[in-house]
Amino acid sequence: MDDGFSVTHGDMTSLLDAHTHPAHGESSVLKMKTTIDALQNPARRSLTSRFDWRPFVKRGGAERRIAEVGARPRVNGVNVFTVTFDRVARSDVISAKSEDETLRLLYMDSGELRQIVQEAPVDTEP
Repeated sequence: MDDGFSVTHGDMTSLLDAHTHPAHGESSVLKMKTTIDALQNPARRSLTSRFDWRPFVKRGGAERRIAEVGARPRVNGVNVFTVTFDRVARSDVISAKSEDETLRLLYMDSGELRQIVQEAPVDTEP
């Protein structure tokens, strides 16, 4: 693999792929595919789980500067949640699958955490 690597432990294999991050242009591991071999007794087919960390940038203003940087983790093709950093407001927003803002983290100019605000009620029922 030119842009990633493989890890094997027992009957489990994980393939990790590196891709270029859109904000800073550096290569980082953003995809992982894990396969557990089939069981013979009792007979079970092999299990495969895919995890993708999909980064994105949003540009704004007349100069088209990067206004927001974020990522959407996907498990087996399903968006789990979204994390977005707003560079102007200096805040992280964590959104649920439905794109409802769940949690907002506000930072000072120095980068220290200033406040945590719960935007929407969190459902803790299974």
